[in-house]
Order: sequence, then structure tokens, then C-alpha cells
Amino acid sequence: LINLAVWLRWRTQYRYLTFAVLCLSVAACAVFEWRMFNATTAQEHAFFLRWAIAGVLPMVLGVTWLVTRLAPTRHWLAIGVVATRTVSTIANFTKGDNMFYASVTGLRPIETWGGVVLAGPVGTANPWMAVGQASSVLMVVLIVDAMRALRRQPPAPERRRSLLLLGGILSLLVVGTSWNFIAANADPPLINAMSPAFLGLMLILLYDLGSDVLRGSELARRLDRSESSLRDSQLGLLLAEREGRIGSWAWDLRDNAVELSPRALEILGVPDAQAFRLADLRERGHPDDLAALRTI
Repeated sequence: LINLAVWLRWRTQYRYLTFAVLCLSVAACAVFEWRMFNATTAQEHAFFLRWAIAGVLPMVLGVTWLVTRLAPTRHWLAIGVVATRTVSTIANFTKGDNMFYASVTGLRPIETWGGVVLAGPVGTANPWMAVGQASSVLMVVLIVDAMRALRRQPPAPERRRSLLLLGGILSLLVVGTSWNFIAANADPPLINAMSPAFLGLMLILLYDLGSDVLRGSELARRLDRSESSLRDSQLGLLLAEREGRIGSWAWDLRDNAVELSPRALEILGVPDAQAFRLADLRERGHPDDLAALRTI
């Protein structure tokens, strides 16, 4: 919600919106998965698995957008990722109990660490699951293509940062996809959850956004120091003008305007310097300075 509030204030910073969407999607997916693992009937398990799978779509949309912003990529790859994930999400609601199972016929216990027993499904695999797997493969290809495009660019801090971020996303995606495949085909069954991989992605993005905040804070401190130094210089100039009974002026070449200090206004007898031009300065200048003024 904090990142959503930041985006509402700075609408051009879409990374904060992406992070907010990912956070909400991962939270919803984790809740559905928890209810799924604690289901008491096959129908209940199938219902919550269906909605957990649906939560993956906004995650994929957010990651795809982020990858295309970090590096130049082939647009057809990004379109392929989104299209296949959208089709698999539609099939998740229309083809069988969910995208993974055409029908869930029962539950079987899965013993985890600490002796905790979770509910695992027993049923018929859904062939539409291949579409979701194709989306994951295309996402891997998209990220690899983006990293190759970045490597062809000249070395720069932003390039290195983008490569590290994409490398982290790729590693989590490969590990998560591999685990889901192994867990779905293991005997005895293993826990098959989608939210942990995306939780890792959230941590990577949180680190990246946190780095932005730290850099922004450092820039703000430097700006404050620069403004303080400028104010001290201006104060010193005013004191020097007052003690030396001199004035200062600056010529703006863009509109030919002359900016006079308060002491210079007093010396020249000018009540308002808004319309003061260089020609006016030449007319009011000291006779000994006219030759120098004419050379400007």
C-alpha cells in the first residue's frame, strides 16, 4: 500500500505500481494456497487452487512489464508471455476443476517439516497445464533476450544494476518452475506452491526500490548542502557590497535582461529592475566605465 501511495503521488514511477500489484497478488495467492493445503474436501482444494492459479496472471503481467522497461526486448516475446498466460488463466476457469487438474477426486496427506500434514490433490492432470508451462518458458526466453541486449550496451552503472535484477528474476523463475514440475510428478508427493518464488521476486524488487530511495536521499542531502552553500555565498556578496559601497549585476543573454543587486539598484537610482536592459545600464553607467560597457 505504501508503494501504491508513492505511485499515486508520482504517476510516472510505474515500478512502484508494479511492486504494489505484485505484493497484493502474492498475498492473495499465498492466502488461497494456505486454504488449499488445509482443505478438507477435494472440491474445496480444487476451488482454492483455481484462485491461487488466477493470482499468477497479474504477477506475470507485472514482471513482463518490468523486463521490457529494464532492457530492449523482442516485443513478440512479451506478447507471447502475456497471451499464453491469459489463455491458461481462462482455461483455469473453463476447462476442468483448474488448470492443473481436469478433476480433483480426492486428497492425500503430505507430511512436511515438523510433522505438519498438508492436503495434496489426487486427480486427473489437465492438458491445458502445458499452456501455463509454455508461458513460463517464454518468460525465461524473454529475460535471457533482455540480458543479451543489455550486454551489448556500453558498460554503465545502470546497465550492471539491470543485469543483476534480471539475473535474480531469472534464477527465481527457473527454480520455481523446476520445483513445481518436480513436486507435481514426485512420489511421495511434495508441496507444490507458486507464491514462494514470487515472494523472492518481491524481495529483489524491494531491494532495488530501496536502493532508489537511498540514492534519492543522498541526492536530497547534496542539494540541501548546495543550496546552503549558495545562500552563504549570496549573503557574503551582500555584505561585501554593503561594506564596499559597490553593486553587482548579471546579464541574461537569452532575453537581454540585466539583474541588479539591491545595492546596484540603489546606486543607479532604479526603483524596479524588471524591465532593465543592457542599454539602460550603458546610459546610467559611470563615464569611466562606458568604454568597457560598449564592448559587451
